[in-house]
Amino acid sequence: MKQQVAIISSVGSNLASLKFALDRLDVNYCETEDPQKLLIPAM
Repeated sequence: MKQQVAIISSVGSNLASLKFALDRLDVNYCETEDPQKLLIPAM
C-alpha cells in the first residue's frame, strides 16, 4: 500500500520547491488548506 503525503498550504511557504522535491522522489502527495487530521511522528 503506497502512502500519501498531505501538504498543508500556508501563506509565505515555498510550496513550489517542496512539490518539486516530492515529484523527484516520486512521492504521492496532495495539497490541502483544511486537513481533518494531522499526525506528527516523534523523531
